[in-house]
Amino acid sequence: MFEIVFLGTSASAPSVHRGLTSQVVLRGEHRFLIDAGEGTQRQILQSGLGFKRLDRILITHGHLDHILGLGGLISTFVRWEAMDKILIAAGKSALGRIKDLIFGVVLKGNYPPVEITLQPLETGLLFDEGDFTVSTFPVYHRTPDCFGFMFEEVSRRPFLAGKADVLKIPPGPWRGELVSGKEVTLPDGRVINPEMVLGEEQPGIKLVHVGDSGRTDNL
Repeated sequence: MFEIVFLGTSASAPSVHRGLTSQVVLRGEHRFLIDAGEGTQRQILQSGLGFKRLDRILITHGHLDHILGLGGLISTFVRWEAMDKILIAAGKSALGRIKDLIFGVVLKGNYPPVEITLQPLETGLLFDEGDFTVSTFPVYHRTPDCFGFMFEEVSRRPFLAGKADVLKIPPGPWRGELVSGKEVTLPDGRVINPEMVLGEEQPGIKLVHVGDSGRTDNL
């Protein structure tokens, strides 16, 4: 299951009750920060998430209301040395502005104690974490190289406990092996094939994130 925390939903400028755009997508130990408008690090602290494991930052596009918060975040990460490395993924035009902000303003040519990687985005698979993937797709907006992000669980075949009970498969490691697609031999000598206890493949849950967009009919 994916969880999304909205740190800010305002556009262009913050309002009294809404910060500039930024969201965190969580799944287990994995955390992805999407966009970092001005004031993002304060919103992270207020949300209770903190900075731990927040080492992958995905940027939808390079407008300032989506990237200005990176300056404060990187400054804090470098000063606290809160993590060993940081990956910032964005379109090529956005990466140019991000590079100027981080290396020209925040670091001013100094060598950071944290490894900072700027990764240009292309349409397609971005991360494969085994049980889920993160992919990118193009989004139309008033600036080049805009992207959306799709978080998708892998498809799974459900374990049919009722069939397992009929076959008198005892609880324990045998059922786990069958779920993982492996044939098992029971204590009584019977050989059980996964096809005997697994249902039809079910598509995994998807979470799709789209930032600013001038069109929705082509998403």
